[in-house]
Amino acid sequence: MVSLLPSFAVAALLGLAFDAGQDPVPARAEAVASTVSDDGALILRLACLPEEDVEAKYTLRIALSVDLEDLLVVERGLKPATSRWRAGRRVDYAIPLQLPDDHGLEADELVEIRVGFVAPGSGAVRPPGNASDDEIEVDDDGLRTVASFLVPPFAGAEGKARLKAAFDEAGELRRSGDVAGAWARLDRALRDARSDPTKARVRDELAKVGELEPPAISALEETVVAQRIRAEKVRVFRIEAGRMYDRGYLHGALRVLDEIGGALAESADEKVIGAVGEAERTTRRAADIRERLLTDLTPDEEAAVAELDEEHGRTEDLFDAADELAED
Repeated sequence: MVSLLPSFAVAALLGLAFDAGQDPVPARAEAVASTVSDDGALILRLACLPEEDVEAKYTLRIALSVDLEDLLVVERGLKPATSRWRAGRRVDYAIPLQLPDDHGLEADELVEIRVGFVAPGSGAVRPPGNASDDEIEVDDDGLRTVASFLVPPFAGAEGKARLKAAFDEAGELRRSGDVAGAWARLDRALRDARSDPTKARVRDELAKVGELEPPAISALEETVVAQRIRAEKVRVFRIEAGRMYDRGYLHGALRVLDEIGGALAESADEKVIGAVGEAERTTRRAADIRERLLTDLTPDEEAAVAELDEEHGRTEDLFDAADELAED
């Protein structure tokens, strides 16, 4: 396992000066760490926005730390150099880092990325930030936390052992006839994998398990599927009803709206969100069409009404003739 030493202790061992009272380098820093691969590799993307021109050529000290105990401390030269920083001009860096293979950490343990600028000559460490900013939190070694990441389950020596244990457990389950258990164990491993090579190894193990029959669909799943089919049916029918209405096919539009109303009523009974409101709007739309069917007559319909009125007059025979016409 890597010796966990604070970076100021490392600096002392290397004969480097350290001054915890140094003012920050006048540049605001924002950083984000990429997803850490299963071999522990990651990219630190560091953006610096100088608030004034910087003349000194600093190097960047980076520490990977857990509770201020350092797993790794490295120093990197920067391109462009800090001596080329000008006020208000953002500078972006992509810095590759490597989590030590013998880190000895648990899966998903939090690792902080701390940075500071090492002054040329003196070796004094200055954190990034604005000297007038009272909210800057600087550690005793002059470094400041700018990002963090979680240790991948299969990273490092311990991670390799975890992956092998998962394969062994799945193999035992498979040999005992518990195909579902083997699939479940390897499925967890596949979800935990961060890198394509690891995922490929897990898929190879899954191929050894063989096919797994899907579980029977539950009552809840059946309800969800039925609701989604019904929702799609309503959507398509609503479009068709609108097209029929626009073309003057009012009877067809009314029939389709009746189908929609039935589907929405069923959804309302199942307490689907919004179904009651949709059903009420559909009912009002159908009522409007029924009223129009009674009041808006085509020329042919008006001629038929006039002919019946002339033939029978305002008598009971007129109503009988209208009923016969409706049945036809």
